[in-house]
Amino acid sequence: MLPPALKSIYQQYKADTDVVATWLAVTAKEHGYTESTPGSNSVAKSARLKGKARKKAQKGEATPNATAGSTTAKPKHVLKIKEFEPIATFLAAIDTLKVPDYFAVAIERVIWVRKSFSGDLQQSGENVDPASDQRHAHFVGILEKARDLLKPLMETNVFNMDELKKAISKPKKSKSGLDNMFGPLGVYEPSESFLNAPDVELPQSPPIEYTLEREESLPEAILAFTSMLLDFDMLRSHNQTLWGKYKSGEMDLAAVSVATNLSFELARDLEEDIAPLLEKHGGVIEFTDVYFNRVCEAMGIDTDDKPPGSHYNVEAYEIAQGCLFNTMSFLAAFGQANRDADNMPVSYNGKFGWYKHLFRRTATNEDRFLRDKAAVLEICGELHFLQSNLARGAVEDELVRGMAETLQSGLPKIWFGYAMQVYLDILEILDADCQRGYKDMRREVLRLKKAMLSVPLASKPRSKVLRAVSSWDKDPMYLYREQLDSLGLLPNTGPPPFQFLHQNPMYCGLWLHHMRQVFHMSGVEYAAAPGALMATTQLYHALRQEGKLEQDLVWEDLATFWKQQGDATFFVGSPPTDREGYFKNYCLSIGSSISNWATSKKRSGKININVANRRNMKFMGKLGLELDRRLLPTGSRMPMDGEAFQAILERGRRSKFLDGKGHIRPECVEAAKAAEHNPPKLSGPELISQVATDIQAEIPETTFNYFAMHDTVWALLQELRQEALKPDAMGSQLHSVVPNEDHLPHVVGCVFSAAAGRLDKTPHLSPDFLMDMAANTIRAILVAGKGRCILEQGQAVVSPKEVAGLKYAEPVDAWGYNQMMKKMQKMAGSMDTGCPTQ
Repeated sequence: MLPPALKSIYQQYKADTDVVATWLAVTAKEHGYTESTPGSNSVAKSARLKGKARKKAQKGEATPNATAGSTTAKPKHVLKIKEFEPIATFLAAIDTLKVPDYFAVAIERVIWVRKSFSGDLQQSGENVDPASDQRHAHFVGILEKARDLLKPLMETNVFNMDELKKAISKPKKSKSGLDNMFGPLGVYEPSESFLNAPDVELPQSPPIEYTLEREESLPEAILAFTSMLLDFDMLRSHNQTLWGKYKSGEMDLAAVSVATNLSFELARDLEEDIAPLLEKHGGVIEFTDVYFNRVCEAMGIDTDDKPPGSHYNVEAYEIAQGCLFNTMSFLAAFGQANRDADNMPVSYNGKFGWYKHLFRRTATNEDRFLRDKAAVLEICGELHFLQSNLARGAVEDELVRGMAETLQSGLPKIWFGYAMQVYLDILEILDADCQRGYKDMRREVLRLKKAMLSVPLASKPRSKVLRAVSSWDKDPMYLYREQLDSLGLLPNTGPPPFQFLHQNPMYCGLWLHHMRQVFHMSGVEYAAAPGALMATTQLYHALRQEGKLEQDLVWEDLATFWKQQGDATFFVGSPPTDREGYFKNYCLSIGSSISNWATSKKRSGKININVANRRNMKFMGKLGLELDRRLLPTGSRMPMDGEAFQAILERGRRSKFLDGKGHIRPECVEAAKAAEHNPPKLSGPELISQVATDIQAEIPETTFNYFAMHDTVWALLQELRQEALKPDAMGSQLHSVVPNEDHLPHVVGCVFSAAAGRLDKTPHLSPDFLMDMAANTIRAILVAGKGRCILEQGQAVVSPKEVAGLKYAEPVDAWGYNQMMKKMQKMAGSMDTGCPTQ
């Protein structure tokens, strides 16, 4: 069962009806009720199957997991509404019975919501089927009779209706224009509207669970649709807040973009929950149109009173926004016009104007409508290209996926309409600074390219980073239009290069996030295998512990790396405090036996390593990594709901307590237990904000330059080895342990072995000789001010000139440009063949 915070508004309402049905039926059976047999009809309750899982189920194939957060639930029995009154009459006669508070709260909330919506429908003039209206009134009447019969057995003031009405009469103002419709649902908002009511969840799982017989009437559909719009409105409000924080510099572009894209996935799940009910009333497009017109009637707005050429009476512009009528109309028109799977992606040609020309701060509703229309049509053409099989980038957001679904069916889903409305909100919030997202993305591209200048050309991790950061060096959509023009297929009347990125800061933010993830993952891969960073961190610790380095000489870059990774990456147990401890920890951390370093032992020049016992460097930013994987264009994905995303959020937080092998670090045991027993209880909108906050917190980890950190310590160890190999130093003795640079980290092992008296005695050398040499070398680096180069470079602004000489081991063709050109040339030879889209 979903926790209340993660339920949608409509799910909370349905949960209330199930609580009422279950308590009545179970309590009646426990007290010997036999006049009817509640539960004779049972229905299987299971998680909704989606996509491939649904198809497999239809074929009778196994579907191990419907969603990442789904769990197996026991079946529920249907309790008919006609059984409520006789059961309540029976229970009311039991003097010793006490009605629990959760039942009282649940039944009062259901009555309130149903009666309120009944009144709204009558006031709006909605043409409700008389039979449907009669069933609705009958349902409310039965609930009220059951409540009144049981009222003497209830505690007083469990659910204060007067306070409820006072709270609902002053709803929070939203931009949707639907405050009156949303008002009755305030009892389910995760806020003070709960009015300190007790939790309506059952205190323990009953032996049999019951559900109320489901309605499919128009009033029920309107209730479900309005509930969904309220959920959308709350998500939208949180998104607006996040983008406001980005505009003010409080939040990072990548953090708010990932969270916003996540809200689109949650919106998709909300729609799928009620889609079957809406389909019984004409489908979402028709329902949205009817709903918009009826709400306008209730507000006294005649939608047909419009000037020539207008889509509707623009006095209702904000209502149309809240109902998603505007964006659904634009998307439906585009989907119908481009539904043919063999159509070539065609960019918007400015027929209705361009967004940047239509934008004005003091615009009329008519201006705002035309501006929105231009903005949506501009991006639709580019999304059409991105979802096609002409080119697929490494990042595919929900807008691209929503367009693919729309072109397949010809009609948009309403979650896509919500997503497009949020896109318009972002443009409005950033206004003239809309290009800032592209500038932030380019700034990071240049920084990461510069970081690759010093990395060996043949490095595979380097190539991975360059592939990610160079993907948008050229605009694939503009190149596509240019080629169409050159082949004589279509004139290039579309927008200029990079216009899509200039007007889509969220997409820029998702690419920014993806580049950082690739940079971090590739950097860890580059730095972890040699073991130089692990050994040098141990050496730095030992030198400070032994007082070989002055307290004010801090290697800030290495200290930052150490803090991010945690002690468990470098030390077995607590950090050692003496020379024997340094030596033993080093041996254990690389998976080596102490006997390899025994005095007077003949060495073969090879230190035996047990890889299974080695300390592992760990990947940071686990939350961002999981969410980045959902951006990959991998076709069908496991669908996600709020519960599944909260699980991802908790895994990301739990990873902070783990070492490189996935074990809880000793110093984090208590914190890990506390986090496990007290997980955050977040609603969908709160989840969005928390994801943004947690992604923001991971940015220092994922942007830290592991490439440079490794290269710095590698150069340090090279210098130490050269000094120690001199005839007046260790000479051949060191050479037997570190015969070449492949074994360079073992220089640190020699330092510790000598300090602990484990190496063969060299008469003219002190046991501290190598340790002092290491301290002098590191001291020189820090005195020269080179101990925080990586942190400073991470904040530096890089100019294009600085990376002009960047070389690539192989050409970067992230969009399959060459293949795209071949397809277009074939298209030019046979226009009938067309260009298939996905």
